[in-house]
Amino acid sequence: MLVMSALLRRMLPIAVATALAGAAITAAGAHPPSTPRCASAHLRVWAGRSGVGLGSVYAKFAFANAAGGACSLYGRPGVRLVDASGRPMTTMEETYQDGAPARRVRLAPGARAYFLVAFSDGGGFVGQPGFRTCPVSTRLLLTPPGSSHGLFLRGRAARLQPSGRHAGECGLLFVSAVAASVP
Repeated sequence: MLVMSALLRRMLPIAVATALAGAAITAAGAHPPSTPRCASAHLRVWAGRSGVGLGSVYAKFAFANAAGGACSLYGRPGVRLVDASGRPMTTMEETYQDGAPARRVRLAPGARAYFLVAFSDGGGFVGQPGFRTCPVSTRLLLTPPGSSHGLFLRGRAARLQPSGRHAGECGLLFVSAVAASVP
């Protein structure tokens, strides 16, 4: 009994520290959500309005839950430019810095998780050495956060012509995290 008491005295601080660490992880939201992650196969892509201002273009998109049950998305989706032949185009993605933290979005059947894609139209580079007109995409491959399978978007909303940071560069996109409301 004396040996057991000494063992318990040594193990008790470890057990308490482990329990406290587990509580901290739960409070920080590191455990998986109770609502499963949305599978690409159960999502549809929605394209909203786009706008232009001072050389910047903003396009609104969403993933809609087409499944029979709720699911969730968290983070920034992937956006890939695709040409008319179906080949991937040069695409550089960066996080759109709008100041809003990423939040888990729970999607009931039919609900949407919105995100924004912003880019420069390159107008500020006209006439500079190395300037070139960037190609226009005909499709977008939109990959939900946490997934490796994307969904194609075709049509007018998929026609993006982003420039880069410098004259002659093309394909720089700023992509926001998904949100429960239209950004």
